[in-house]
Amino acid sequence: MVPDLANRPRQLVFLTPVESQLNDFLNEIHQIACLEPSIVERIDEDLDLHAKKKKLLRLADAEFLAGQTPDLPKLQLPLRERKIDDIELETGRPRTDAYIVYLFLMLRGFNGGCKDQHARLLLEESITLSLWLEHLGLELAPASTLSENLNAVSNQTRSLIHQGQLRFILQGGLDDFQKCFIDSTAVEANTERPTDSTILVRLIARVCTTGGNLHRLDLADMNQIGLLEQQEELRRLSQQIHFLDGKARGAAKRKKLYFQLLRRVAQAAQTSAVRSGVGSPEPGGSRRSATEPASDGRRIPVPHCR
Repeated sequence: MVPDLANRPRQLVFLTPVESQLNDFLNEIHQIACLEPSIVERIDEDLDLHAKKKKLLRLADAEFLAGQTPDLPKLQLPLRERKIDDIELETGRPRTDAYIVYLFLMLRGFNGGCKDQHARLLLEESITLSLWLEHLGLELAPASTLSENLNAVSNQTRSLIHQGQLRFILQGGLDDFQKCFIDSTAVEANTERPTDSTILVRLIARVCTTGGNLHRLDLADMNQIGLLEQQEELRRLSQQIHFLDGKARGAAKRKKLYFQLLRRVAQAAQTSAVRSGVGSPEPGGSRRSATEPASDGRRIPVPHCR
């Protein structure tokens, strides 16, 4: 049988806060605000600055539209450059209280947001939050207004809140900040396990990249002709090796491809060494000396590759 809602009591006479983690969190952040009253003052200053910026944009738009009036084409209205310091706030619609901004700034860190549907539903249906705001004589602001005011809080104010939290922890004896415990957690996501083939391919690519920047050491850059094609061939062989995972007769095919890859890597390494001027001497020539003259006459030691 479905109960009759009309015969049920619609409102409780006495409402008490729920003993929950949210209630404890609200009590703690309220104590921090009492311990550091300048937090609410700084948030109020940030809201004033945000309101001045919005008023500055409105005045600039009004001046621009006034200059586009078609009724008086010969009347040129000069556009004055306004500054934030020249803007004065007047009496208008009541804005969100600074304590509300502080409260929901902390709740955004506690709950993970204030504008998405899940967080909004939690804030609107929370008996603890409703009682808290009712006892303080405050109301829940609209989502868009609340999000705009939260984003207006400066980083300096956030740093002040953090310092107040640390002072509250220290005075409460929750921590003495004399020891630091560090824990690490290994997280693997979208990673690539290094293999022999990828290490070899990336080594050759690094050699070619470094050889193209030898001019920073007053040396001639390595000739890159043909090296890009060799790198593409190395990548193709490495890709074929990876494709053999779980395939039939994969071990024999992988061994054959690795033999080809090692031979191509050795050829590319020898070509890179010769073109960079640190490799073996050319056939019929003499061994390169231990030093090479630089562009300014200095002699730079050049190692020999075996």
